[in-house]
Amino acid sequence: MRRQALFLNGVYRHVLDGILRAQSREPEETFYLQPYKTNAIKEFEKAPPTVLNPVRLYISTSDDLPNVSYSATIIGWTDKTKLDSPTRVEIDSQIKRHGYESGIYDFDPPEPGRHMVNLISIRHLTEMAIPFSVANLIKVRDRKRLSQNRNRAGGWSYVFEL
Repeated sequence: MRRQALFLNGVYRHVLDGILRAQSREPEETFYLQPYKTNAIKEFEKAPPTVLNPVRLYISTSDDLPNVSYSATIIGWTDKTKLDSPTRVEIDSQIKRHGYESGIYDFDPPEPGRHMVNLISIRHLTEMAIPFSVANLIKVRDRKRLSQNRNRAGGWSYVFEL
């Protein structure tokens, strides 16, 4: 596992809970998160996580932005705009089968002309028994703590793994 981790700010709780339900039936299945952003996660674009070189993921939910409530293992990243048709159909079907999202989406509703690019492959999602403050996470870029003053969901930060 890499020393660097990723923090996602404000994922919908219903998506995460849907993944947990599906994961309870298929614990080694790969699940997908699709952040609402048109720009790629640059570090993953350069060196995508793999099963052999995974990345820790910390997640706050849209209804509790100042706290990390979930954690997972990132085992892959893909630019959705570059998926070949058979792979896209397979992933879309898998997401729909588990029902935590309506499938792969391409556009952010407020910006219909801009393509969403990030498709994060995860395993081993867990909900924290006791959520912890995002201020416990240290940003890689400047070695400062993440701010707890969060009022909008979205975005990510590269942080050090705890």
